[in-house]
Amino acid sequence: PEIPAPRLWSPDSPQIYTVYSEVFDNDSLVDTYKSPAGFRWFRWDYTDDTLILNGRRIHIHGTNRHQEYPWLGDAIPKWIQLMDMNDIRFNLNHNFMRTAHYPNDPFIYDMTDRLGIITVEEVPNIKNIDFGEQIQEQNVREMIRRDRNHPSILFWSVGNESDDAADSRWVWEEDSSRIIHQRKTEKYGNYVTHSHENLDMENLLRVTIRGRNNRDVRALEPSNESYGRNSGQRAGTEEWQHRMARIDGGSIRGRIDKNIVVWLYEDHGLDREYKNAPLLHVNPKGWVDMYRVPKYIYYLWQANYADVPMVYVHPHHWRQRYIGQKKDIQVDCNCDEVELFVGDRSIGRLALADSNFHTVTFKDVMVENSTLTASGIRDDATVGISLEMAGDAERIILSAKPGSINADRAGISIINADIVDANGNHVYGATNTITWQVRGPAVLVGPSVYESDIQKNGAAEGTGYIDMPVSNVIRSTNRAGTIIVTVSSPGLQPGTVILTSEPPPIRRDNGIDEPLLSDSGRLPVRRHKIKN
Repeated sequence: PEIPAPRLWSPDSPQIYTVYSEVFDNDSLVDTYKSPAGFRWFRWDYTDDTLILNGRRIHIHGTNRHQEYPWLGDAIPKWIQLMDMNDIRFNLNHNFMRTAHYPNDPFIYDMTDRLGIITVEEVPNIKNIDFGEQIQEQNVREMIRRDRNHPSILFWSVGNESDDAADSRWVWEEDSSRIIHQRKTEKYGNYVTHSHENLDMENLLRVTIRGRNNRDVRALEPSNESYGRNSGQRAGTEEWQHRMARIDGGSIRGRIDKNIVVWLYEDHGLDREYKNAPLLHVNPKGWVDMYRVPKYIYYLWQANYADVPMVYVHPHHWRQRYIGQKKDIQVDCNCDEVELFVGDRSIGRLALADSNFHTVTFKDVMVENSTLTASGIRDDATVGISLEMAGDAERIILSAKPGSINADRAGISIINADIVDANGNHVYGATNTITWQVRGPAVLVGPSVYESDIQKNGAAEGTGYIDMPVSNVIRSTNRAGTIIVTVSSPGLQPGTVILTSEPPPIRRDNGIDEPLLSDSGRLPVRRHKIKN
């Protein structure tokens, strides 16, 4: 069939069509299949290293993402994938993403199609992973054959930072219509058309520990600014990352307003070690931490790229320890102006623009036992945020997402814990040791005790908990019922949240029928303990 005037796919208008295929044996329909389809044309302009999509130059403001969540690893449910993708597209307004460094769940590419995210899909040729030629070729061909119908995928990547990339000939034989990329690799063959020299794919790279807001928490960032510019592999504070992203060359590769693909969306596990980081084998370079709590850089990015009006006040100075002192208050905002108030008293207005990266500093503000409020003004509309002066830590509060899960051993809920004062205000910098307890038909996936990693440096073990808030994960059993999760800490009122575990829906598909799992005769897998 012909489509005489197809609507083109783009980040601004992600038009998706569906192709339905039918297989007949003589006159009998024996199989059906549906595939995504989209219409767009694109090329890379090598004169100024710009992507041209449907005749328009695209300002790339993208990210990378690893497919994992604490205590679940790669085996995460689709609702967590969707949570991440909505955050990436709608809250951060990224229009480009590399699914680093391996083919992701097919659901991700359905989402990049529908959300309008230009995508780079990459085979797992990374660092010193030594795949044989047969495995490499199979990885390439399977990746392309599985995902070639997704209009959001404009690039295939043959590897990242490897001396043994996949042969680009395999890519070209499968699909010569897309851009073939390699990033800092060797042995990639003769068909690569794009590299890190055209678009790096890992910009603004910097190790940053959420909760280490400034040097008052841990004075571990480089004291020499020029040295810090050249070292994204050394842990620093949230303030440091926020400042370096606005300096040309301040972070490794790029500046926040340039054509960039930032590294990366969330902190994740890996076989690397970083100087002054709390834990070994964790890569804390995300815009959010591993539990998806944003760092300051998240809000600076929003101030420069978000469509919806926003304002964020860096909260670390608005605490009891600083009462009676004058402190600088940093505000990120995408409005025309922002006004700061202490109580009902205006501290002043400051203008926001591309030239100051939509972030301003109110100098020498006296810290008082009062409410700090910032109001962003855009045309006749305002958007505001208030920080209460929190009192002493009083109690733990919990929330569950989702609040109901299937009783099929696969139901997953994230339990979020926070520490608040007597009035329910979040207590910044709370690092209390907490204990998790589950009653009812569910099990705790993460450890039962969280001790803060805030004072650690290069530790082999930890939970990634720096300060509040933090999360843990529960998983359903095969029984329905009420689940009660309690989190406690000495000296604090414990928090409780109640969930339900529901019988899973019974599938009535015509085809293979899988019986419900039974515990009869079932032995759990356990680690063998070796006696000394």
